[in-house]
Amino acid sequence: MKRRGTLPMTVTSNADGNDFSTVDDMRALNTSASLDPYIAAMLSEGEPPLLDRATVPEAREEARRRFRPIDRTVPVLDYVADRTVTIERTDIAVRIYVPMATRPMPMLLFIHGGGFVLGDLDTHDGICRHLAAGAGAIVVAVHYRRAPEHPFPAAVGDCAAVGAWIEAQSEFLGGDAQRIAIVGDSAGGTLAIAVVLQAVGVPIKALALVYPVTDYPDDRRESYRAFATGFGLTRQMMMTFWQLYAPDRQNEAAPLRHGDLKRLPPTLVVTASHDILRDEGEAFAIKTMAAGVETQHKRVDGVTHGFLHLVGAVPAADTAMKMITEWLRDTLSSHSGNCENA
Repeated sequence: MKRRGTLPMTVTSNADGNDFSTVDDMRALNTSASLDPYIAAMLSEGEPPLLDRATVPEAREEARRRFRPIDRTVPVLDYVADRTVTIERTDIAVRIYVPMATRPMPMLLFIHGGGFVLGDLDTHDGICRHLAAGAGAIVVAVHYRRAPEHPFPAAVGDCAAVGAWIEAQSEFLGGDAQRIAIVGDSAGGTLAIAVVLQAVGVPIKALALVYPVTDYPDDRRESYRAFATGFGLTRQMMMTFWQLYAPDRQNEAAPLRHGDLKRLPPTLVVTASHDILRDEGEAFAIKTMAAGVETQHKRVDGVTHGFLHLVGAVPAADTAMKMITEWLRDTLSSHSGNCENA
């Protein structure tokens, strides 16, 4: 385990996910690298982008259809339960995943992606089950209020409130309040960073970001130009998501624009080679390193945005999930070096 403040190596994975090789920096890899055959076949089917000629409710239903778990061998857990957490007259749905492990267990707050507009507890159910089993941790997934009905900062407030609830209820849930991590994918990564930065007094020990949104759209980035269309998540979708989420407060809502990241705990950033968000995720990793945060970055080659939904179908997704859960296990295995936000 590296000391906090060191600058760990940047690593990338090959398309088969089995070999991580060291590189000197985070410069863009060759965008012509071959896609995983399963992903290439999915893209060739030519399904229209979400929100393309669809209303928000229609896009949400389509997202539920597309992101149903593909892996039919999801891990067996001790139990999974849905609950409603009421905080300041707001009802927030959560789903609790408890693995078969010795208590008290580490705890993960999972914040789902979906461009701040789409996604729910069902779209990310498979991911949460794998996280719980692989990390040996209780996972609490939060279904925050979404845009456009509830623009920024409503979702941040909901996620932060559930984070505080997890700490307060840790003993009842069978968890360890001193071993709490936050995991967010895509737009959930944006919210995860915001929660950590405002989680005053809550001991967040680790932050895992998977293909995170860290900035508003910027065509100067290579990945925004190379993968603007044809790779699932599109430039137009990101423009629409940001307009619905934070039409007048994008600088405030974008983590990459945050001036002080020193308070972040040990952070893992996972990016995808063929993802429009690749470069902004890697820029965030560079910025956290420069701020002295213990940071690890891993780029998974041959995959597109959202690849973690393909565990059980794409070898690189399997390897990435294993890497993420092992990192969480290692980071949460000791009480030393807790990051208590102040």
